[in-house]
Amino acid sequence: MSKYYITKYALTKGIIATDREGWEVTEHGALFRPRSYAGYYSKGWWFEVLEEAIQHANELKAKKIRSLQKQLKKLEGMDTFRVVDMYPRDGDSDE
Repeated sequence: MSKYYITKYALTKGIIATDREGWEVTEHGALFRPRSYAGYYSKGWWFEVLEEAIQHANELKAKKIRSLQKQLKKLEGMDTFRVVDMYPRDGDSDE
């Protein structure tokens, strides 16, 4: 039986493979399972070809790595911390 490959959780759970039986595709390209709370995936988060799903998961991974590198660079560049009053008085600035 052929499968659908869902990449929405690729970076946490992995690529989810599911049999096509019981799933439907909307006119807008969303994959959904009728009468299922968790069975809805927008176009771009599911694939019919495993290789395409793997390519998408690799793109997600690269994007996440870039984001973490940017965050790390920002943290490493923090030499000092701002100190602000928890309850500033009227007219006081936190700058």
